[in-house]
Amino acid sequence: QRLFAAVVVGRIIKMRRFSTNSKASFEALMKSTTTPYARAELARLQQMCGQIEEEARNVPEQVAPIDFAAFKAKLGPSDLLTKLEKKYQALQFEEADNLNEKNADAKFASMIEKAKQHAAETKQKASALEATIAALEANRTTKETTIEEVAALYPDLDKEVQEEIKAHQWLKGMGA
Repeated sequence: QRLFAAVVVGRIIKMRRFSTNSKASFEALMKSTTTPYARAELARLQQMCGQIEEEARNVPEQVAPIDFAAFKAKLGPSDLLTKLEKKYQALQFEEADNLNEKNADAKFASMIEKAKQHAAETKQKASALEATIAALEANRTTKETTIEEVAALYPDLDKEVQEEIKAHQWLKGMGA
């Protein structure tokens, strides 16, 4: 599995001319992390990327084909070996190219734009919530709050109640 990962990373590095172990890439990510756990995981990821890149550098461009004749000579005739040889010879690997790079860049740009939009919306919602909390704290009532204090906090309600008292509407709003 590690050899496969090394081959894949090696092809990506050659294709994209990008180093996952570049100090600047991980430093930028490290600046955005806040918790010690996240920093430790990021450091571990950087170390793993370094190891995989090192293995990828040691992978030859062309891998020697499997010598099935040698296996047959050692193991003797085998249906399993014959099936494996047929499957191996039927494998077709596509050459890596940069054709999808533009599509990926466009998709990433779209994702980044959406993330920025969500971040702006979140900031607006947070500001609105902070204003609501401040208003609620300013208008907070307790069991010690007097009627005069409630009337001062809610002048429209006080006016409505005074009008109902003058009109002798004692049960208004009580369903009667």
